[in-house]
Amino acid sequence: PVNEVRNYILLLSLALIVTAVVISYVLANRLSRPIEELAGAAAQIAEGRPGVQVPVRATDEIGRLAKTFNEMSVSLEESERLKADRAVMRREFEIAQGIQLSLLPSGGRHGPYVFHGYMNTADEVGGDYYDCIELRSGKQRYWWFVIGDVSGHGLAAGLTMLMAQTAIQTSLVLRPELRPDQAFAAVNRVLYKNIKKLDRYRYMTASFYRADDKGNFVVSGLHLDTMIYRNRARKVAHVPTEGMWLGIEEDITRDLTLSRFRLSRGDTVLLYTDGLIEYRNPAGDMFGPDRLEDILREAGREEPAAIERRILDELEEFVDGAVQKDDVSFAVVRRVG
Repeated sequence: PVNEVRNYILLLSLALIVTAVVISYVLANRLSRPIEELAGAAAQIAEGRPGVQVPVRATDEIGRLAKTFNEMSVSLEESERLKADRAVMRREFEIAQGIQLSLLPSGGRHGPYVFHGYMNTADEVGGDYYDCIELRSGKQRYWWFVIGDVSGHGLAAGLTMLMAQTAIQTSLVLRPELRPDQAFAAVNRVLYKNIKKLDRYRYMTASFYRADDKGNFVVSGLHLDTMIYRNRARKVAHVPTEGMWLGIEEDITRDLTLSRFRLSRGDTVLLYTDGLIEYRNPAGDMFGPDRLEDILREAGREEPAAIERRILDELEEFVDGAVQKDDVSFAVVRRVG
């Protein structure tokens, strides 16, 4: 009997040990499988496959961990998608900016004038505009110089600028005999209707300059003062612009005026937008028209390309790394013939 009891106890102990081992294995497998699934899913995310999900098998700590992991994975996938969308949008804006800049006139000799223009947009697409257009009306040749600035900046301003450029080019090519005030009124009618379709409040300050081969300029449109470097006197004159902006009203004919001035050989005109003179340095001071006038007075006898470089160098030194908040554009026009 003693041996039987001992054997029975041994068998029972062995059975309990085996059962404990089996239970331990099952429990260990049950506990480790979610952990392994989480580790595998984390590895997939690390390999660049966000959004992977793991099964939620319980409501305990492991289950809550799996649920949190799934939410994190979805958020990461959405973040990657937004990042990709932003990259595509950035590339599209770069293409739009390239198109916009490619439509601007090239610098160099244009008949009796040398023209150099510069534009740097605050956003990928800007609302500033300058142009140099040569046309013939009968036996008379004209050179049109345009400077403009759409209110605001960014995509909507850039689109408005492109509409204005198209209207200006089309109006002048189809009717080269127009005076600047007539061309301004024609462009305004087109731009006013197009701006209304955008359902956004936009307008454009602009001045149209028409010059002949003898240096006679006729101007219309309200923008910033025209700065003129007089070569003989070595002084800078200011010619105020008068009239109306583009896009405010459909018919602005009665508001438009004509003003005139003449360039002698060696005289230089400087056209610019407010983004240049209102650029602020870290202390909050504006670059200002007086500083721009001083540069033109000092560099007025240099080549137009050198004047452009001088303005940019002075501007860079003044702003001292301050963030650009508006488009910066200007054009230098010199009579040489």
